[in-house]
Amino acid sequence: MRKIITTFALALMVLLQANAQEQWNAVKVFDLDVDDARSVYSMYIDSVGTTDGEAIFCFQQFLSTDTLKLIKTDLSGNVIEVTDNPYPDFSVLNGDTLICRNNKVVINASSGDTIYKHFAYYCLRIAASFSQAYVYIENPYRNGRPSYVINCLNEKRIHETFMFGALCCSKSELYIIERDDDGQGLLITFDEKTGETIKTIHTVKEPNGIAVYRGTLYVYSQTDKAVYRLESAGGTTAVKSNHAQVQQTVYYNLLGEETDSPSGLTIVVKSFSDGSIKTEKQLFR
Repeated sequence: MRKIITTFALALMVLLQANAQEQWNAVKVFDLDVDDARSVYSMYIDSVGTTDGEAIFCFQQFLSTDTLKLIKTDLSGNVIEVTDNPYPDFSVLNGDTLICRNNKVVINASSGDTIYKHFAYYCLRIAASFSQAYVYIENPYRNGRPSYVINCLNEKRIHETFMFGALCCSKSELYIIERDDDGQGLLITFDEKTGETIKTIHTVKEPNGIAVYRGTLYVYSQTDKAVYRLESAGGTTAVKSNHAQVQQTVYYNLLGEETDSPSGLTIVVKSFSDGSIKTEKQLFR
């Protein structure tokens, strides 16, 4: 069913497209050949546990209120695994899992602390960079007011939208992709360091999943049931990579003592080439 958008929303899209600086072309990577592919509502890319950091595409699928699936494929679209999906909307910030719960709150699943709460709108589609976390806040009332993406750590509103598709982060950038009925929408890039926002046009129909991997943006089209790679008119990808190199790894036991022989539950501190630091807990046997 084609969505009916208000005159105001259409005018807003035209205005934003007029200010966009270039167009990103969609190059198909693979078709998602699974049952009920239209029920896929989000996508992310993972490389944890692979031997060489190879991309694993993860598709979150809503089949019913009680049935959420996670479909994993390789870079060619071959299905690797289908499992139950424990978190409908989640991201990871400095080793802590952040989840949207009951469409109202964002919580830290590790500590149980509430990160953000909205009493009227829905908290959906969360993404985290190395230092910030963002959530899409959906207006369910259709009262002419937009939905928006907010930094849920400082409650700063980043972008207002009537045609949200998906969002993701690299190490210090936020990417928001919007849709329209004609297969031409906007990609919004927000730079955390400068506060600059750049808008570009894209050609993916009904995007509802976006992820960055080694400097390349990938988008899932719900209309085409396919994954696309975004390329500029010159055939290049120009986003910043979130795969900084690990420069140093230090292990600490639970007493805070540095050790060269990690054993049992260990605190792992990784220093990256971009100056960032990541702390996580690992179990060594």
